Amino acid sequence: MNPSLYIEKILTDTMGLELASMGKGFLERTREGLLKKSGCSSLEDYVGLLKSSPEEQEKIIEAVVVPETWFFRDHGPFDYLKLYLMDQGKQKTGKEKTRILSVPCSTGEEPYSIVMTLLEAGMSQKEFAVDAVDLSENALTIAREGRYGKGSFRGMTEEMRRRYFYQEDKERNLRISEQVVSGVRFYRDNLLRPASMAQMHAYHVIFCRNLLIYLNTKAKETAFSHIDRLLRPGGVLIAGHAEVLFWRQRGYLLIDHPRSFALRKPLGKEEKSCIPSPLSAPGKGEMHPQREAQRGRSLATMGKSRALIAPSEDFKNHDNARPLKEALLCHTGLDKPAPASRKPGESSNGLKMLDSPGLRRNDDREPEREFFKALDVSLAETLTRARSLADRGEMEEAMSLCRSYLEKDRPCAEVYYLMGLIHESCDRDTEAEECYHKSLYLDPDHLETLIHAGLMYERHHEHEKAALLKNRLTRIERQRHDNGN
Repeated sequence: MNPSLYIEKILTDTMGLELASMGKGFLERTREGLLKKSGCSSLEDYVGLLKSSPEEQEKIIEAVVVPETWFFRDHGPFDYLKLYLMDQGKQKTGKEKTRILSVPCSTGEEPYSIVMTLLEAGMSQKEFAVDAVDLSENALTIAREGRYGKGSFRGMTEEMRRRYFYQEDKERNLRISEQVVSGVRFYRDNLLRPASMAQMHAYHVIFCRNLLIYLNTKAKETAFSHIDRLLRPGGVLIAGHAEVLFWRQRGYLLIDHPRSFALRKPLGKEEKSCIPSPLSAPGKGEMHPQREAQRGRSLATMGKSRALIAPSEDFKNHDNARPLKEALLCHTGLDKPAPASRKPGESSNGLKMLDSPGLRRNDDREPEREFFKALDVSLAETLTRARSLADRGEMEEAMSLCRSYLEKDRPCAEVYYLMGLIHESCDRDTEAEECYHKSLYLDPDHLETLIHAGLMYERHHEHEKAALLKNRLTRIERQRHDNGN
């Protein structure tokens, strides 16, 4: 077998990866990195080493699995979990424990967030069991140690940090308290094995977020069969926002709670298609942008067909909706000075802005500001320069600048949004959709991305996808109005 195909087979069969979803150049970068670390002089020699060394095969898994997570990521799932626990407490009889599974658990931030949520809800460790599973041994080692750097705390309040963590060394790493650590049991397993987690008992709640989006069709169905087997009828599944449609197509029922991306395994066929939250909340908060077939159109400068597109009836009333060319010029608010009548901290459309251009953070992410001030400056400079290049028609130079920022700093919704605009202006809709998808993965409520992705879907007559984004926009506007923003 061709050496390159042998490595590809490990990635697709053992890990179930859909290589197209990993981005351009992923396979080549992976091959080159593994070859360099192995010390082999050729790809053929490296494949020979792979065939004779199970340890070397493990290194492929560790090279591909790149943890990108933090405590209380997205907040909505944990807000809903607390409501679910309150509702369950009223119905519970006997001494049965509430069983929760986190898979994949990565470096432990998610299962530990689950335990903290349970403790905050007033539960004792005798009342729950939290299991956490991952394929990466390195990730599990970090999780079991329970030591975390500043990047893991971008979604946590100072109060919670003081309550459950303590500083262990001068490097400012924090160790999680034994009370939380002892509440999680970690296991190593591959969700794609036929007998994966066969020893596990059924769970009331399963967190399985942002895994299926990277898997090929066969792997998705294998993962589904295991998760479905492990979740009790009537149990709750917390999915990634881009995976909600997958579960709904398999009979799972959407729970109407904002940004929770929670679904319920049906008890029977007679159940309705949407389950109300224990406390009513507006909106459904789901989205499933799928990759289109490559359109095969040549690279061009900003085309008239895109620059002159008017927002459709569904999106035109949103303040942030603007033609694509104008969006490229204006999305960071750097194209013209603010009118004298504008209030401090307010954009031209009346929406409140945060201190750093291009960044959107919720009020409960204040600790993140301290951690990433230097990166904020770098981000603002990158967006300014990239937008300026795009304004002059130097699209590839602008794209290169954005990629350089992502490689050396951290994933950023605003950078992916700008990359999506650039791709779309060059008639590369497949790449644009991928960037919009990544932007919404990082910030599900990123208004400009929701609007421009919705417009793109409507152009392609993908009305179901456009409607999902419209529903989310409506919910966000309603929440802002209710909050006085």
